[in-house]
Amino acid sequence: MLRWKRWVALGLLVVLIMPVLALAWLVWAFNWNTLREPLAAHASRRAGRDVALTGSIEPDFGWPVSSVTVHGLSVQNLPGGSTPTMLSIETLQVGVDLRSLVRGKLSFTEILLDGPSLVLERTDDGRENWRVGSHAAGATVLMPLPDTRDEFPIIDVLSIRNGRLRYEDRRAQVSLDIRIATLDGSANDARDTRVKGRGTVRDQALQFELSGGSVALLRSTEQPYPLAGELRAGSTSMKFDGTVRDPFALKGFDVQLRVQGSSAADLFPLTGIALLPTPPYELAGHLRYEQAVWTFERFTGRMGDSDLRGTLRWDTSGPRPFLTAKFASRRLALADLGPLIGVQPRREDATHVFPDVALDPARLAAMDADVEFRGAKVVASAMPLSDFLVRFRLRDRVLSIEPLHFSSGAGAIESLVTIDGTQEPPAIDSRWTVRDLPIRPMMKQVSAAIDQPNLTTGALDGTASLSGQGRSLYDMLAVADGRLRLALAGGTLSHLVVELVGLDIAESAGFLMKGDAPVPIRCMVADFTVAKGHLRTRLLVLDTDDTVVTGTGTIDLAAESLDLRLSPAPKDFSLLALRTPLTISGTLRQPRFGVAKSGLVKRGVAAAGLALLFPPAALAALIEPGTGRDADCKALLREARLPVDRSN
Repeated sequence: MLRWKRWVALGLLVVLIMPVLALAWLVWAFNWNTLREPLAAHASRRAGRDVALTGSIEPDFGWPVSSVTVHGLSVQNLPGGSTPTMLSIETLQVGVDLRSLVRGKLSFTEILLDGPSLVLERTDDGRENWRVGSHAAGATVLMPLPDTRDEFPIIDVLSIRNGRLRYEDRRAQVSLDIRIATLDGSANDARDTRVKGRGTVRDQALQFELSGGSVALLRSTEQPYPLAGELRAGSTSMKFDGTVRDPFALKGFDVQLRVQGSSAADLFPLTGIALLPTPPYELAGHLRYEQAVWTFERFTGRMGDSDLRGTLRWDTSGPRPFLTAKFASRRLALADLGPLIGVQPRREDATHVFPDVALDPARLAAMDADVEFRGAKVVASAMPLSDFLVRFRLRDRVLSIEPLHFSSGAGAIESLVTIDGTQEPPAIDSRWTVRDLPIRPMMKQVSAAIDQPNLTTGALDGTASLSGQGRSLYDMLAVADGRLRLALAGGTLSHLVVELVGLDIAESAGFLMKGDAPVPIRCMVADFTVAKGHLRTRLLVLDTDDTVVTGTGTIDLAAESLDLRLSPAPKDFSLLALRTPLTISGTLRQPRFGVAKSGLVKRGVAAAGLALLFPPAALAALIEPGTGRDADCKALLREARLPVDRSN
């Protein structure tokens, strides 16, 4: 009886064990590669794309960890994509903790990827290759990512080698191509997730290095995730160190950021923020991101030779990104403002005097903006300036610069500039006002060149209105239409210069021997019409107590050439005067001053004729009787100070 029971027990044991042994033998001996096609077909149906398994499948069953290695996995891209393949992986190895699986949890002991290549793109018609089917709310995401930290799977070891990620958004004109040399992450180390890579952003070379907390810490909702990194693109470099509350939802981004570069305009390929050109800069501040809004606050640093501080807000929640910024400087170098307002520093090898820096209309279309820049003290070699203020407002590709304001003593310069980027080329309209601007500081270099410290004094008033089309200030001025008026009432002018303009040899010699003395200026008025880039004089008068000078001629803004003629009419008697028109020719960069030959010839012929009749009478041709009359300065100044009317 006992023996029978033993045989029954042994039989039952064999019945129970044999299937397990048979299953184990089948698992060990089974050729898993025969499942490649069925698995690929099933995955293709689920993904809505062709999925291919071209390499071997190598399982490694064990307890408590089992793993599988797959070679040659690829997923087809959507029709019309930039590449046939959306995802390819040379080798994928996944290890699973079976004990956690039995308890209903998925825990990966390792995920190793070698040679992964992923292409994510949004086409011109708005299709996204990571979605399957309609783009409505029920569209399927082909490659879902966790929405929050607690949805991230448990991974003990994560490693990526020789990876590549390419992102294309044709609508936003964003192209990102990143090669990941290494990415290593461990659940045991406090700060062991590292990413190194290089690539391009809008054809600009990119290098970066990121480090973060452990992979396990990605799932923690109790503490912010530590994140640090360095990035370099062209001349721009960034360093940051801080935390992010939820790295997947991009909530609570909070880091200290240091950014530097040769021009703030170079930030556009990286950030999409279309700032104007600047001198080299370096800024450090607090960067936050919350609900689609980036804020760079309490930043300080330098721009060129100027100190800089302020706050910048970049809101990407609307249909068009919106930039709000306030910049301030305690000590602002005037030379640093040139690129901001479209004026490049002068170079001896420059082709044009006027800036020929092209405006990119695509940047006007990239965003809307409201940016203000203030300078308390302006450092300038030409004249003392203060209270600089400029405000840029960009709406629907129309940029307005209002106001652009400088103060100098009791005087000021103000302007309003509008650039309409909806037209091609952009249409530029500008209005300028000069009020009580001291003229002496502006003439400092000329005074030094001719060794006349008291060359001129007085306050300048003026108005200008210019409009045209072009991608640079030079292009616009070359075809500009408008009006320009300048006026000066009162002040003084070097007496020596007045006599030299009148070519009064006798009085000039006297001043050279006994010293110069200032001559009161009754008025100076310059009134030009501007048509298709040509300035033509309507009125050009300089009236002093000694001489009245009138002028005519043109200035070609396209060729930057001068063709002016000044005719002096002295008001006093002189024995030796060669009163004859003066000429100003050449270019704005290199003007040439001369004497009109026709005037000298006439006086020379008269002197020669009188010499034949009576030699002493030849001096009569050089006598200046002083017939010049005062100009009607009151009427001239009244007209010159009227607002510019381009219809006249």
